[in-house]
Amino acid sequence: MELIEFSRGLPQNFFRRHILGGENPLKVSGFLEANGVAKLWGFDYFRDLGESLLVPVKTFDSNGDIRVSTTSLSDYVRSIERYELDQKSNRPAYCHDIPIFHLLPDLIDGVRSMPSSIFPLWYRDSWWQFAQFFMSPSGSITPLHFDTLMTHNLFFQVAGVKEFYLLPFSERSNCYRRGWRWFDVDPLNPSEEKHPKYRPDRCLKVTLRPGDLLYMPPGMLHHVITKQASISFNVDFHTKLSVCRSFRFVSESIPAPSLYYNTVALAGLFLGFNKRYLFSLYKSYLNYIS
Repeated sequence: MELIEFSRGLPQNFFRRHILGGENPLKVSGFLEANGVAKLWGFDYFRDLGESLLVPVKTFDSNGDIRVSTTSLSDYVRSIERYELDQKSNRPAYCHDIPIFHLLPDLIDGVRSMPSSIFPLWYRDSWWQFAQFFMSPSGSITPLHFDTLMTHNLFFQVAGVKEFYLLPFSERSNCYRRGWRWFDVDPLNPSEEKHPKYRPDRCLKVTLRPGDLLYMPPGMLHHVITKQASISFNVDFHTKLSVCRSFRFVSESIPAPSLYYNTVALAGLFLGFNKRYLFSLYKSYLNYIS
């Protein structure tokens, strides 16, 4: 596995021809600025915008449980701002997997300049419907995992700095899997005693700064650390090949809801069913906790 890197853009058709279907991650530095995407999206922007908008925030417990609570977006931003000024207080939870364009449709204007050709045709004219939003204080961690639907993942870093620690899907048997998609290994502090099969030489560190794009292929394991308070969004999407491959993992206990959402995507990609109807079946995935 190697990281493919570009600055600000990609050669025409390179992503579709040379990245999709492969096993290597891709980083494009300065992608958002080069395409005029999300130019206004700072913490002050969301603080002023979200006084009445309630958002879920997540805490990842040491035993693997995920606890969810609710707060207003404005209050959440203020809690991050206070924490970043004085980190002696308790770190705010992680605002994670929010269908932001459905909650705040006016934000769509800020991403219309996105080159939609990077998405498969079925997603292309309304890719934003599938986007999920992230906001986190420095020090936030999402433990090692892979995306539950085995989708391709385009991750856009708007503000702040994140570090991704990436491992190929083939390493899942060496990372001490817990359930369907979580792992006990901490790539920053691996224990040879507890996890002797883990191979740190297979782990790739990628740092994302404001404006950067990271592509992760289906099943890529990733451990994520917020180094500076961050705003991000991503789009999970399937190709015909990836959605077909996802059904191979029934034997590895892929959850029934994941199979359901992948069946909906398969119907759209192969059968051309009405997207509006199919998305009404798929939309709950944007809040799905697995």
